[in-house]
Amino acid sequence: MAWNLVTNIKGDTGATGATGATGATGADGSSLTHAATAKGTPVDNDEFPLIDSEASYVLKKWTWGNLKVALAAYYNTLTATLTNKTVTSPKVNQILDDNGLPIISLGATASAVNNVQVFNSATAVAPSVRAIGSDTNISLNLVSKGTGLVMANDQIVLTQNMPVSLDYYFTANGMKFNSVADPSGYSLFIGTSATGTPANYFNFTNAISGAAPSLSAVGTDINISLNFNPKGTGTVQANGNPVVVNVAVPATATSAGVAGQHAYDSSYVYVCTATDTWKRAALSTW
Repeated sequence: MAWNLVTNIKGDTGATGATGATGATGADGSSLTHAATAKGTPVDNDEFPLIDSEASYVLKKWTWGNLKVALAAYYNTLTATLTNKTVTSPKVNQILDDNGLPIISLGATASAVNNVQVFNSATAVAPSVRAIGSDTNISLNLVSKGTGLVMANDQIVLTQNMPVSLDYYFTANGMKFNSVADPSGYSLFIGTSATGTPANYFNFTNAISGAAPSLSAVGTDINISLNFNPKGTGTVQANGNPVVVNVAVPATATSAGVAGQHAYDSSYVYVCTATDTWKRAALSTW
């Protein structure tokens, strides 16, 4: 159905006067419209006259509510390419790619106060995605679907309580780390690369009930020692007791040493009994 808004409506011819004179011509519709009281905001039941081209051009009416529905149906079918346009505070639920498929879907949270902001960057500076909002401290939460993982540069991003072993992340995906922290953020241990290409390393093995877990040396060498180095005058301990540590044979009884250190040669066994204090016992056969 097509309609044309009425722009020129004439009133009925006036009644014949008492003396038989021709009645006055009705007022012009455009004049009536121009002289009418203005209304700022129409409501759905307000009416407009129109000529129905599909019904022999008879006079009909159209409400403001009908007009809104018709316009919405028409414009919802239109697409437009915006070039060099500024769109301020649009309401968007998804962005489509060139094939018309969703590339970004946007979800809403009731009474939201925090959101994500994307920044571009200058030369040699990385663009960034930031959390912003009214809260003082805001985490940035990346959530995968199902058993999917969060990744960066095709590498898995480690998160707390991951249901997959660290061996998978560090070996299969070639990830690297130089320290591990406790739940409070304090370092548990720090790794340092060897000079050259490392070939030997630690292996941690857990154990069943009644058995002891172990720390062993593995690598390409046939024979590999385990080297524990305390700091300063500290000692290597097991269950709180110093582990016997063999060191170079002291030259004198007051040579540098730490209590608990041992040394030996073909004639004597040397024991450091206090800082820089050594005693020895002769060796004999039997």
